[in-house]
Formats: sequence, structure tokens, C-alpha cells
Amino acid sequence: QAHSSTRPPRASRGQAGPWERMHASARRAFPALRRWSSSAVAPQEANAVRTALRIQSMLGLNSPKAALQSGARVIYHQCKQHAYSRAFYTDGLVGSEFRPVQTLIAAHVWAVHRRLLAEGEDGRTVQEALFDHLWEDTTHRIRAAGIPELSVNKHLGEVQQYSFSACVSLDQALDAGDEDDIVEAAASALWSYVYLRREDVDEERVVSLARYLLGEQRSVGDMERSALLQGRFAFDAPSFPDLKRRGPG
Repeated sequence: QAHSSTRPPRASRGQAGPWERMHASARRAFPALRRWSSSAVAPQEANAVRTALRIQSMLGLNSPKAALQSGARVIYHQCKQHAYSRAFYTDGLVGSEFRPVQTLIAAHVWAVHRRLLAEGEDGRTVQEALFDHLWEDTTHRIRAAGIPELSVNKHLGEVQQYSFSACVSLDQALDAGDEDDIVEAAASALWSYVYLRREDVDEERVVSLARYLLGEQRSVGDMERSALLQGRFAFDAPSFPDLKRRGPG
């Protein structure tokens, strides 16, 4: 499970995220997307980001708000880098196309998002900046996929729609009942949004991914506050059953 250097008692989960409100907010921000350059979030190592933050700190450039926003950048790198882990695509059979990868990144952001909502104003600042990085990076990857510039915002809106829908479904899974019901509901969401209902994927793999993401979400909920806000944590490696790929039927 996601871990930091310090483990306090379990923190309260907080309430489900206001995805619909954030979706509307993101749509209102579309004009600003045109000003984002194609040099948006690059897949750098999180350690390099931390080194840059330390240099900024030594130069006195980090106000409290800037430090929180920088923490959000580190968290996003953690989410994106881990979503790129080879095991998801080899052992887990997640597709390497844009949509499955995007949804897997969003699912890692979801795992952190719920805890941030429980951290007051600082948590909301980090949460908002975290989603800014997600959409900025998404815009960059849409451009990198060869989408014409005039169609970038249209494609971004479509990506945001299914990303938010996946996160809403994962939120709803947490209220499905007992542990077996929660896992089943989360697996159903992942089957739809990550695996795109592919017939060649074994049910056990989908359930394994559901258990993994739920475990990481709960582990983030137990994390020490400063470790969370500064991005001083790492996701654990996923584990999938050793099964042969199944063909349709």
C-alpha cells in the first residue's frame, strides 16, 4: 500500500468528492487551456521535482501557498509515474491506448483526492492544483497524440467526462455495503472505464486491480498529514494473478 515515513492512526475518510462541481469548473476554465504550452507536465522523476523544490526553498521562493502547489505537482508525478508501471500493462492486461492509460492515472488521483478533502483549506489548495496538473498534462498528451489544435479543447472535454465518470463510480463503490460489495462495485467501474469491457481480460485481474486501488486509497487515508501534502509517499507495486490471456468466448 502507499506508504510514507510516518504512520499515525487512521484519519477519517471525509466525504465523497464533488466531481460534478469540479467538472463544471473545469469546463469554465477551457479558455485558459489555450494558453497552456505544449511543454506542460513532462514525465520527470519525482526526485528531480523535490530537488527543484529544495533549491526554491533555499532561495526563499516558497510561500506557504506555493509550497502546497509544489506538493501537488509532486503528487501528480507520483500518480502518473505509477500509472505507467509496466505491471499494469503486462500482468494486469490494461490497454496501452490513450483512454485506459488516462483513466488509470485519474484513478490514482482519485485515491489521493478523497483524503485531501479532509485536510481543510490546505487540502483543497493541493487538490485544486493536483487537478490543474492532471488537465494540463492531459492537454499536452492530447497534442502529442496528433490531435489538431482546433480540436484539442473538444477532446479534452470528452476525456474529462469519462475521467470524472470513472471517479464518481469509484466514489459510489465505497458506499456499496460490506467489503465484498465494495470490491465488486469498484471492479465493475474499472471493467467499464479502464478495461473498456474487453472480453479477453480475466475477472480475477479486474478484481485484483480493484483491491489494489482500494488498498492504496485507504493507505493514503492513514498517512501523516505533512507527508501527504508534500507528496512524500510512494504507491506500492500492483499484484495480479498469474493467468493466461483469455480469448473472446
